[in-house]
Amino acid sequence: MGDWSSRDCDATCASQVIQSTIEVSQSAQEAAVSAGEVAMALESVTAHVQDIQRLTENTEGQVIQIRNDMIHLSQSIDELRESVNQSMVPSVDNQVVKIIVATLSALTLCIVSCVAAISYSNYLESRRTVRVKPKQRIDVL
Repeated sequence: MGDWSSRDCDATCASQVIQSTIEVSQSAQEAAVSAGEVAMALESVTAHVQDIQRLTENTEGQVIQIRNDMIHLSQSIDELRESVNQSMVPSVDNQVVKIIVATLSALTLCIVSCVAAISYSNYLESRRTVRVKPKQRIDVL
């Protein structure tokens, strides 16, 4: 194993050196092509990542805007509910309605009883006047 200078190398050796150089050159070209493909792939990935970042920023902005809109909508609904509650006629409790109905029923029964008593006493009075009426006598002289 010695020095591989061109003086010591014969035609076969030179041919092997040239062949090795060609193979190394082809490998270097393939590596350069692969590196170029990788660089293009990385650029594509970078572009996709940037697109995703833009979409994410837009989506985050939209989500924040929707959240703000929902907060405003919720506040508006609460204000509307409060306004409706304040403008409504007070509702009557079911027990109060029953008491009012019972009172009106009792009052109606009392009036009917009084009218019946007055009518009956009027009937009795009219019978008494018919009985008490003196009979007319015919005087025979």
